[in-house]
Amino acid sequence: MKSIKIFPVRHHSPASSLLVCEFIKSVRPRLILIEGPADANHLIEILADTETEPPVAILAYFLPTGETTEPRYIMYPFASYSPEYVALKQAKALNIKASFVDIPASVAIQYYEKYEQMIGYEELFNDIVARSGYRSFEEFWEASFENGGLNVAGFITSMLEYARLLRMQNEQNPTAEFQKDQLRERFMAAEIKKFVSEGYNPEDILLVCGAFHAAAFADGDVPVNVGAHRDAPLPTAIKTDLTVIPYSYPRLSEQLGYGAGNRAPLYYEKVYANHGDFTRASLETMLAFMNHLYFKGYGVSLADVIEANRLAKILARMRNKHAPGLEEIREALTACLLHGAPDVVDQFLWDVIIGRSVGKVSSKIGKTALQQEFYREVNQRKIPLTDSLQEFILHLTNPTEITTSIFLHRLRLCQIPFAQNRENVASTQDYLTLSREKWQVQWTPAVDANLVEKSLWGNSFQEVCARTLADKLKAAQNAQDAAEVLLEIIVCDVKGLLPNALSACDFLSAEDNDFFSLAKACQNLQALIAYISSRQSQPEDFTEMLTRAFNRAVLILPTACQVSDDAVEAVCTGLTILSDLSARSELVNRELFYTTIRELVASYTAHPKVAGLAASIAHLARMIVEAELLTHLNQRLSPGNTPLNGAFFLDGFLSLNKIVLVKNRSIVEILDHFVQAIQPEDVIVTLPVLRRAFAELTKSELNYFIENLSGVYKIVEAKAVKAEIEGQAEKLKEMDQVSQALDELF
Repeated sequence: MKSIKIFPVRHHSPASSLLVCEFIKSVRPRLILIEGPADANHLIEILADTETEPPVAILAYFLPTGETTEPRYIMYPFASYSPEYVALKQAKALNIKASFVDIPASVAIQYYEKYEQMIGYEELFNDIVARSGYRSFEEFWEASFENGGLNVAGFITSMLEYARLLRMQNEQNPTAEFQKDQLRERFMAAEIKKFVSEGYNPEDILLVCGAFHAAAFADGDVPVNVGAHRDAPLPTAIKTDLTVIPYSYPRLSEQLGYGAGNRAPLYYEKVYANHGDFTRASLETMLAFMNHLYFKGYGVSLADVIEANRLAKILARMRNKHAPGLEEIREALTACLLHGAPDVVDQFLWDVIIGRSVGKVSSKIGKTALQQEFYREVNQRKIPLTDSLQEFILHLTNPTEITTSIFLHRLRLCQIPFAQNRENVASTQDYLTLSREKWQVQWTPAVDANLVEKSLWGNSFQEVCARTLADKLKAAQNAQDAAEVLLEIIVCDVKGLLPNALSACDFLSAEDNDFFSLAKACQNLQALIAYISSRQSQPEDFTEMLTRAFNRAVLILPTACQVSDDAVEAVCTGLTILSDLSARSELVNRELFYTTIRELVASYTAHPKVAGLAASIAHLARMIVEAELLTHLNQRLSPGNTPLNGAFFLDGFLSLNKIVLVKNRSIVEILDHFVQAIQPEDVIVTLPVLRRAFAELTKSELNYFIENLSGVYKIVEAKAVKAEIEGQAEKLKEMDQVSQALDELF
């Protein structure tokens, strides 16, 4: 094993890439073996193809065959300056055979969530930092290896010595991860022996792998008596498919650690493009930062960058570095462009050192039908395809933007983690018309993984949506479930299911005795009606269904209000939905609703919170006059009623109508009498409800409330009252803490 040539690398290291390229040109091996999944060799041609533009990743995925298993996937990412990728490209340029020799992805997928991680080295890294005088391990690495001026021989020697330290740490404290690494090394040894048995001389073979593994081969620690790779003690492989997908720099920067990550992908791409010249790469980065600030409205100039560049070089010399690095860039920009405001640097610098690049894969790679449809639609519709959150508005009066809306809703329904509707479909701001949608999109590697997974459900998003909604319709148990499916059918334009969905929704609405379910069904049906103009559907069936569901919900409302404290929130939510519909829509029976509401206001069989909410609805709709409202409040908050019931009534009333505290001094006076009449023994159960009732007062509402309260007490100077109330608020907090303590005790 010692006779083969070995080049140790750090993944995504520009120095490793530059030097391995130089090494390959000098030794001209016949065979280059690369750390990578052995079952991905058929993808080497795709990776090395001129159409492929990193960052990209090998995606290995397992699709479930039964209900008890879940899909799993792992990724092997490559930047343009990843040494493994550079070795592949160099092998193709020089017509040298290249092969991956690490354990197959079909094995690794069973126990690796990420390709490789350095685990348990904190103590060693901290010791290295302390001895070297740098502030972090990444700064030490950059200064010593990337920016250290090492030639090929010096780099190999230094990398192997560093790796021996890591292995020594593992041997002293063996972990499960180390055992997996040893398994991988035995597999690589078996693969090397296989190629030797095929006629390759060991001295004509170059192994490009992580320094951690390279040290084992260089020192002869890997067993040399391993037979063919099939004899290596690997777990049983599972059926795994592999492909190449686009990757992104933000995703690469998130996976920090020896194996998977890179803290500044775009910056190190500049280093690699400038053949390791950190001075030039740093200057380019500072110029990019200046432009970024300029377009953000900051007053910066080239003179500032010249001073920052000079300062960065001075700092590098003071720290015995060959050239400025990331730390020097940050400090120089802070001092010269932002005058000592590091928070602004941290806010904007990462855009120019991490980057937002998303890769491109050669057209030779086979993509699933869903992947093809996704990228075709995204490109044609000019939807942002970046690994950063992007927001935009769709106007549903434009035919092109309507079809874009349908596409994005289909992605949402298929659970492709790309598009998110910022406004809930069933809670539109205007129930009568829906003229626009606000979307947020972000591409991540998980998009492709999910596209592959969903390919089992159909060859188009419409097919996947149809199957998903058919299953949901079959599982629907109540009116809410059926109406949600009906809404999705219209929004996602899957009209083949419409007849069955209409029948199911009509039947379940007629049979449903759950008030909350019926209220949510009404909300979904009204939202559906708002979409029909943009989806070219006929409204008649939906409006009749909405009318019937609404009437049934109102008719069972008096009975539904007779609930416990635990169940009252659902009833209040449903009642708020019906109130909103009554106020906005001409399609529902307002007279029936408000007649029922008036009955609830006076009802003592209904839960007091529902009665309070009903009083608020009736007052806002001008169904009861001010004098009648004061009468109800006096009755509900009188000593003849329990303080807890009074508190619940207030909670319901103020949840929808806090403005009365601002406008009506008489109501404030009633509240004051009620609170003062609460006996100490009732505080424990009453206080949490009162706190919730008053919790959402804004600062301006609170100030008006204080002014009204000062008027009740005939105090001209409101500040004194405010101070008194704030003092009482502190006492209330203490009482609340006491009540919580008593709850825990008993």
